[in-house]
Amino acid sequence: MAELELNKAIGRKDSRGNMRPTATILETVERKTRISRKNFHGICLNESDDLALFHEECDFLFDGFCIFPTKDIVRRQTTACNQRVLTLARAENFLPTTPRWVHQIDLSNLRTALASIGSERVVIIENERIPDFWIGTLVEVDNTSCRIRHFDMLGKWMGVFRVPYRQVTVVKLDSRYQRIHQKYLKAK
Repeated sequence: MAELELNKAIGRKDSRGNMRPTATILETVERKTRISRKNFHGICLNESDDLALFHEECDFLFDGFCIFPTKDIVRRQTTACNQRVLTLARAENFLPTTPRWVHQIDLSNLRTALASIGSERVVIIENERIPDFWIGTLVEVDNTSCRIRHFDMLGKWMGVFRVPYRQVTVVKLDSRYQRIHQKYLKAK
């Protein structure tokens, strides 16, 4: 599994012991098929033994961040195509800077990651096994689950839902989709 060691070979540890890559490498990540049949492309921003934080890329644009368990990764690789996309994204000035708050997410476990995201940001919490997702703001984070104030696609608050961590396959943050919803949400 040399691919899994890709970022660890070019990274450095932060104050929490998480691995921060020191080079910008676009990777293709394949996850277990019971989780998601589609590969995704992104730049690993931080990684712990339990979680990985990626800046997602699609068609040369970097849009949002995702956190998912490292145990679900089957393969990670970078190819000549990945590097070509990265080169063209740079040439077009599509490589954004990563906000400071993203680098401050504690990836020790899902509880600490969600707690460090806080309650002000719109998050998407997915269970890709079903598939199902919740979009909204975090209300509470405890040792076994989180509670999210969920809204529908019309911007109507639907209530607070408890989501056990064992059901979470990915947490998505700060995508254009989420930012636009957050901008036009009605008061809670």
